[in-house]
Amino acid sequence: KMHSAGGASHPDLVKEVTERLRMKFFNGYGGTEGMTTITRARDPLDVICTTVGRPTCPFDTYKVIDSKGKTLPPGAEGELVLKGPGVFTGYYNNPEENKKVFTREGFFRTGDLARIDGKGYITLTGRIKEMINRGGESISATEIERLITRHPAVAAVAVIPMPDPLMGERVCAYIQPKAGARLTFEEVISFLKGQKASVLQLPERIEFVDAMPYTGAQKTDKRFLQEDISKKLKAAGQVQ
Repeated sequence: KMHSAGGASHPDLVKEVTERLRMKFFNGYGGTEGMTTITRARDPLDVICTTVGRPTCPFDTYKVIDSKGKTLPPGAEGELVLKGPGVFTGYYNNPEENKKVFTREGFFRTGDLARIDGKGYITLTGRIKEMINRGGESISATEIERLITRHPAVAAVAVIPMPDPLMGERVCAYIQPKAGARLTFEEVISFLKGQKASVLQLPERIEFVDAMPYTGAQKTDKRFLQEDISKKLKAAGQVQ
């Protein structure tokens, strides 16, 4: 058996692991605030590959809301919120922060973008803070990362917003090629077009790196990458 958590697993990777190692794969989701979901052993492979399952606690309530707090119907993308006996009641001695992370109805705002289908299965689609705003158009960094990860020569990828004086933000991708592999900007763009990526999903700048920076929690340090690209743009006189 194998269990994945800490972030949305790429569906192609889950399928490959399941078929190659011939083991049962469990996709899960959770956080220190109390949210936990997981796929079940009886779930079909396509559900295990593309979702993080259903709530672990049957008494917890999950739903997705829009930017105004309105509950969205099954299949619609919005912010994942939840409440129940397994969810924390607030950050200690921090009333201002608690006002931000709880809705008026007492639902905890996870900051994660998700969809919930008619059977209650949750699919994570990204982080609200990681959405790229290019001239008023919202672009999901997570969706672009999933497309680039499909390239056989890519070991790791991180897509971040790149500051721009005209558009506000543009799409920038940091790519770590696999050992011995070489990639070019043109090759990546051509591959993405072959994956039916939209024009907005095509990175306008790609930085190729030998290794990705990671946080203490072993997650890609996107803050470091954003600082890195900002420094490079300032040094080139492209932003102030």
